Amino acid sequence: MEKLKFASIFSSNLDEYFMIRIGGLIQAQRAGKNYRDPSGKTAQEQLDGIAGLIKSLVAEQYVLLDE
Repeated sequence: MEKLKFASIFSSNLDEYFMIRIGGLIQAQRAGKNYRDPSGKTAQEQLDGIAGLIKSLVAEQYVLLDE
C-alpha cells in the first residue's frame, strides 16, 4: 500500500511540474524566445534534457510498483 501511495504522490507532483514548468518552456519555445536561462540553456535544450530524465523516472516508478 505504501508503494501505491508513493506512486500517487509522485504522479501528482509530476503532473504539476508539467503544467507549470514544461508548459512555460513550451510557450517560450513557440513564441520564438531564444534566450538562455542562468545555466546557459535555451527552452528547447531544457525540454530535450527533461525528456530523458522524465522517461527514466517514470520507468523507475513502474519497476517499483511491480516489486
